[in-house]
Amino acid sequence: MPCHFGFDQNGQRLYIQLNEAVQYLQEHTSSKLAARKQGQLKIYHEDHIKHDKAEYMIASLGYNSLYHCDDFTAINELCVGNFKLCLSNERILKSSKEDLTHQNAIFDNISLIVNCHMKDVNKSYYHVATKEVCSYPIHNISLKKKDPVVVYQKLNEKIWQYIQTGNVFVHCLAGVHRAASVVVSHFLWRYYYLNHRHLEKNIENIYQYLKSIRPGVEPLSYVRYVIAFEAHLKKLSKEL
Repeated sequence: MPCHFGFDQNGQRLYIQLNEAVQYLQEHTSSKLAARKQGQLKIYHEDHIKHDKAEYMIASLGYNSLYHCDDFTAINELCVGNFKLCLSNERILKSSKEDLTHQNAIFDNISLIVNCHMKDVNKSYYHVATKEVCSYPIHNISLKKKDPVVVYQKLNEKIWQYIQTGNVFVHCLAGVHRAASVVVSHFLWRYYYLNHRHLEKNIENIYQYLKSIRPGVEPLSYVRYVIAFEAHLKKLSKEL
């Protein structure tokens, strides 16, 4: 059981596992604070705890019953011609062709899958065909290292490149938290970087829109990364 004991410099809650703390205290008769200073207890960040909890809940209840949304949702405002950008759970992309027979032809032409909860993923991980896969565990982003700028910039460039020739799926486990942050960043990236001024640029409004078409979407702490990326885009647009 995770036990909250403080916050990091970014405002994320910090946890230790209660069983690990009890074991340490029994062996060393020390305090939690001393144990932390000595580096004997593993510190877990808030996003890590939420990630593990989500995996457990999804395994127990399933995506749809937990978040009350479909397997995937096309974001019409971000489509390019007939090619769609979709916010998706992972299960649908790992389904067999037989299981997808009831779905539409969107799965016949996937050019890119963006995996937002794992690293070093290749095409063989999925049961649907795709031309390319790029992946980055969004929950591992560090504000200290300016990761949001590097990660979101790379992902958005990939999305824009591949949506010219096929459908793009952005997913995490359920497609409502980490993947949603990437889709929100794509609204901002296209507004500021590509000068697509018809798109919404207010982060709160974008999240509300996504939630209206995909119930379950929530910013959680990932909105911090989106805000950092937005600041970079605003600065960049002034320099251009």
